[in-house]
Amino acid sequence: MSETYIRSSASRPRRRNRLLLVLFTLIVLAVLLLGVDRGAAWLVGQQQAEQLQRDFGMSQTPEVTFDGFPFLTQLIAGNFERVEVHADELTVAAGEQQFTLQDTDLELLDVRGITEPVATQLNGTGVLDWNSVASLVGAPVSYAGSDAAGTGRIQVDYTAQVFGSAVTATVIGTPMLDPEAQTLTLGEAQVSVAGYELPEAVSNQLINQFAGDIPLSLPLNLKVDELSAESAGMNVAISGSEVNFSGN
Repeated sequence: MSETYIRSSASRPRRRNRLLLVLFTLIVLAVLLLGVDRGAAWLVGQQQAEQLQRDFGMSQTPEVTFDGFPFLTQLIAGNFERVEVHADELTVAAGEQQFTLQDTDLELLDVRGITEPVATQLNGTGVLDWNSVASLVGAPVSYAGSDAAGTGRIQVDYTAQVFGSAVTATVIGTPMLDPEAQTLTLGEAQVSVAGYELPEAVSNQLINQFAGDIPLSLPLNLKVDELSAESAGMNVAISGSEVNFSGN
């Protein structure tokens, strides 16, 4: 009887040791699988970043991060839940026009494909440089915020022929967005010619002629959701659906 009890007592530590060994093995395997999964996500992110740099002619490699776990199952399926992209400078073309976004952060949701990715939904922010804004407006544009009166306002220099002579009208106003029509207008605008501010009636006529609704035609099926002016350019929040990055 006592001998049987001794054997039973001695076997318990061995069973506990085996359970601990199995548990430890499972933990090690889980850590290894996690490491492999995250390593694969990092590697594919680097490859996609280099591809974006080539496709968009970036001077610096962007940062591409694949979210969601596990990544490997998403890679096999060719469908990614969420991808984040940060680029110091992103230039995209629309016909003969080019638009450059500085300090760009993009969130891509439900991305299909890896070589020619298409995002079901894109949300992002960036700073549209003044050359790009000028391309949209069709006239030279600069920031008017050198003093408190100009904070958040822009200056547009329109040139027109009047009695055979070129006349430049400077319009200063606050950029205002119509998100439905995707147009830009200048609110609280002031017009001056040769440094002289014009009467309100004349200003309104010139504003309607020169600075009416300016269409915002962005590439890649993107639209502008919000905008504001700062010294570096126009802060914009953008979004789009079915965005095809191979169509640049």
